[in-house]
Amino acid sequence: MQLALLVAMTLGAGPALLAMYYILRGFAPALEERKLFLGFGFGMILGLVGFTFHILLDAGLILGGLLGAVIYVVAFSALENLVLFVVLNHKWVRGKPEAAFVGVALGAGFSASGVMGLAYNQAARSDFLVSPPGVVMLVGLALSSTFLRTAAGALVGIGSARGTPWPWYGRALAAQLPYNALILGIYISVATGVVYWALFLVLLVAYSLWLLLLVWRNSIPEFVPGELKRRIRRERRRAAR
Repeated sequence: MQLALLVAMTLGAGPALLAMYYILRGFAPALEERKLFLGFGFGMILGLVGFTFHILLDAGLILGGLLGAVIYVVAFSALENLVLFVVLNHKWVRGKPEAAFVGVALGAGFSASGVMGLAYNQAARSDFLVSPPGVVMLVGLALSSTFLRTAAGALVGIGSARGTPWPWYGRALAAQLPYNALILGIYISVATGVVYWALFLVLLVAYSLWLLLLVWRNSIPEFVPGELKRRIRRERRRAAR
């Protein structure tokens, strides 16, 4: 049981914190740590709620034919991003330059607790940790969740900061639809053999990593306003003295 908890915490928190570090390190001098921690904490609470919904509904939706697939791919994507939207468009961060970075923390926290729940649920089984395919699947799901949700949080946060929240919510929603479709493909193909679900898993990790790199290297740098850039330069000059 303790090993299962350790595995869950490592797979949940490890990738999430690393993603936050690499995305935010260039902007750290101008960011409020308090807001980042609050964002991460809110995300963990919301991720736990989301994990609970998945535990209760996934099996029925996977077996529910076309309607179940549509609900899983479209409705879950819309709802999860709507939750990020509500938090990031609250007055505590709405319209402020750091909203995108709080979005990164929010998405990372959402992923962390969701992955912890999934990993603990699987690792607690006595045979799971000695099953290489099972471990590979869990690691792939953990990484892809981190990549996707930090990117989605950043997109929704950019919309909040710019004062144009709905178009950016639409981008985050559109980005998650292929992700959820690939997740569904993994779950459905598990019974058909390792080759099939492994192919879906490779596509899932590759897609979510590509999405995160796109947001990290293009959307965030293009968004950063002059005010925040000047603040970063001032803080760096102070640190150098």
